[in-house]
Amino acid sequence: MPQRRKHAKSRTGCTECKRRKVKCDESLPVCFNCTRRGANCRFESAPQTNNKGLARIPADLPSTFQAADSYFINNNVAAASWRYTAPNLSHLSGSGRGTPSLPNAIPWDREVELMHHWCTVTVDTLAVGPELRHLWRAVMPREGYENRFVMHGVLSMSAMHKAYLVSSQLDTYLNLSAHHQVLGSEGFRAILGNVTGENWRPVFCYAGLLVPYILCLPVRSPNGKLQGPILSLLDLISCMAGVQTAINPFLELVTPSEFYPTVRGLGEAISDSTEGLQCSLLPVDTFDALTNLRLFFEAELVPEKKQPYLDAVKKLETAARLVSRAGLDIEVGTTLFWISEVHQSIISDTQAFEHPALVLMAHFAVFMAALEKTYWHVRGWAKGIVRDVNNQISDQPKVAQVLTWPEKKVWELAL
Repeated sequence: MPQRRKHAKSRTGCTECKRRKVKCDESLPVCFNCTRRGANCRFESAPQTNNKGLARIPADLPSTFQAADSYFINNNVAAASWRYTAPNLSHLSGSGRGTPSLPNAIPWDREVELMHHWCTVTVDTLAVGPELRHLWRAVMPREGYENRFVMHGVLSMSAMHKAYLVSSQLDTYLNLSAHHQVLGSEGFRAILGNVTGENWRPVFCYAGLLVPYILCLPVRSPNGKLQGPILSLLDLISCMAGVQTAINPFLELVTPSEFYPTVRGLGEAISDSTEGLQCSLLPVDTFDALTNLRLFFEAELVPEKKQPYLDAVKKLETAARLVSRAGLDIEVGTTLFWISEVHQSIISDTQAFEHPALVLMAHFAVFMAALEKTYWHVRGWAKGIVRDVNNQISDQPKVAQVLTWPEKKVWELAL
C-alpha cells in the first residue's frame, strides 16, 4: 500500500485544518480549506506576520520570482505603451450620469462596509468555482493591504455591486465606485511601466478587477441601458486588449502561482467536437449557427478580408467548447477571452459599421446573453448590441436573414 504523503506541520494553522490533519495555508480571515468546505475557520494564535503586520504568505507557495527581473525588462515595452491609454478608461470610468461628485475623503466606516460587502456578498457573484472565489475573497484583499491601488479596485467593485443592488442609493454608491476607481487607476498607471518579478502580482490583480468594472457600464448608464451599444462594445474590446497587453509579460509566472485558476484551460488543446451543449448555458444549435456564419463569410467577403473573419468564427467555436466543458459552472473568462483576440481589421470594420463585422458581434452577443442569469455585471450588453446591429442593417434582407438566430437567442437568454 502506498504511503500517505507527509506534510510539514503547520503550528499556526487554523483549528479546523489541525482537526482534519491537513495542511493550512493560513490565509486570513479564512483559509482556503475552510473557504472551500464552508467551515468555521479559527486560529488559536495569529499567523506569522511580516514587518508590515500583514499575514505571512505560506513559505511553500511556488516561487515565481527567480530570474524574473530580466524577463520583465525585456517585456515592459508593450505594457508601457498601454499605460497612458486604457487605464484612463475615458467615459468608462464615470457613472454615465454626468460628472461624479467625488468626496475628498471616504469615512473609515464606509470603507469597512464596502470590504465587508465584498467578502460576504460580491465575491460569490463574480465566480462559481471555489478556487476563483478564494482568489477574489482572500488573495485580492491581501494584495490590497500592501498595494493601495489594488484595494481601491476592490472597493470600487464592491461599491458598484451595492449600486446595482440598492437602487435608492444608486448615485451614492456610483460616486464611491468612481472615486475608488480613479484613485486605483492612478496607482495602476504609475506601476505599469515598471513591472518586475516583485510587483507583477498587484498589477495582475488590478487588471483582473478592471474587467468586471468595465463590464458594469450598463449599471453606470442612464436607466441602466447602454448609450450606443456598438461603440460601447468597441470600448470594451479596446480595454480588454489593453488588459491583455498589461498581463501578457508575466503570464508564464501565473501557472505556478495561486493565480493559475484565472487562466486554467484557456491554452489547452480542445477537441473539435460539436456535441455536448445540451447541458450548457448556450443554445444547443450554437455550432450549427456558427457553421452558417462561416458559410456567410465565405460567400460574401472578398478573399483579402475573409481570413480574419473565419479565424474569429473558429475562436467562437473554441469558446463554445469551453462552455460545453464547463457545463453550468461557467466562468466569465471562458467566453470573454474572445474579444481580447479580435483582429484589428474586424475592429476597424465595426467602427465603420460594416455589415459582416456587425453580424459577427451579434453572434458574440449570444455568448454574453448566456452569462446573464449567473453574472449581474454582464447584464445589459447582449440586448443592446443586437438591437443596435439590427437598426444598422435592417434594410439588407440577405444580412438580416443571418441575424435571425442571434436576435432570437439573445431575447430568449438575456434578462
